[in-house]
Amino acid sequence: YDTIAPTVTHSQPGNAAGWSNTDATVRFRAEDDSDGSGLNKNLTVCGPTPSAAEGTVSADATNPKALNCDTTWKAETAGQLLKAQADDLAANTGFDTHTVKVDKTRPTITASATGEQGAHGWYKGAVTVAFACTDPAAANGAAGSGVATCSGKEVLSTGSNQTLTGTAEDRADNKTTVTAGPYNVDADAP
Repeated sequence: YDTIAPTVTHSQPGNAAGWSNTDATVRFRAEDDSDGSGLNKNLTVCGPTPSAAEGTVSADATNPKALNCDTTWKAETAGQLLKAQADDLAANTGFDTHTVKVDKTRPTITASATGEQGAHGWYKGAVTVAFACTDPAAANGAAGSGVATCSGKEVLSTGSNQTLTGTAEDRADNKTTVTAGPYNVDADAP
């Protein structure tokens, strides 16, 4: 006599912010209680629908009353719900869900310089270089994860062939780096 549904839990793919920058694989783990009837492997499924064709079910090496179901989401998305369900041999059903977020598109970064330029391309005083960052949508139209960090403004003083490196990073840990310059600055009068 078994009236207790299996417990279904899942792994957390991606980084601390919940974003993946590669295909996101979620492992759902179904476990029947110690006095339970055992899991029905044919009725343990996972995926966006879920159906038997979407996830891969395998035995859990540490517990004979547990099964794992792995499902992978490949498309970029700001939120795709994945589901799992597991039935035991007494037809009790356990459920779990997890929303994956996938951003494989790198952010963009541009640099712009402000300052007074002389006739031969040299700046006459300090040059301020500012970086602007965006996190574009994916090719499939999915929203990006958003910019997490963007290099700030920097000021250059007298010197030739000066360059600055700026970095943009999104919340899915994708990075883009740009080198700005060269800038020539001569603030001293002849």
